[in-house]
Amino acid sequence: MIPFTETPRPRGRPFAKGVSGNPAGRPIGARNKRTLLGEALLDTMGQSLLTTLISRALEGDMMAMRICIGLMFPKGIPQRIEIAFPALATLGDCLNAQAAIIAAAAAGELTLEEAKALSGLIETQRAALHHAEQAK
Repeated sequence: MIPFTETPRPRGRPFAKGVSGNPAGRPIGARNKRTLLGEALLDTMGQSLLTTLISRALEGDMMAMRICIGLMFPKGIPQRIEIAFPALATLGDCLNAQAAIIAAAAAGELTLEEAKALSGLIETQRAALHHAEQAK
């Protein structure tokens, strides 16, 4: 059996805080070369690329249509939801509001995601009212 002679590596951070293992590394604030190239291309040719994309979408190119729809209606930006239900002052109000949300979703006025989000808010209020009544 060969004895272990190497010193073990230090656990955790091998360098002092604020000191890099590569002091000549990328400067703070330096931008990626691909990002800079893409921005330069967009500045010079962006208008013509967008015009071509729209014209191809209007000609029936389904991929161009998908890109245009994605640009017009990005998924990450939620839309405002307007639904009227009473002030949630009692547990009964919460039940009525849940019923209104279910009716709106059934009628197609709300998507299932919107209905789920609103139901979650009402459930939070219902739980708070329940705890307040329990504390009395």
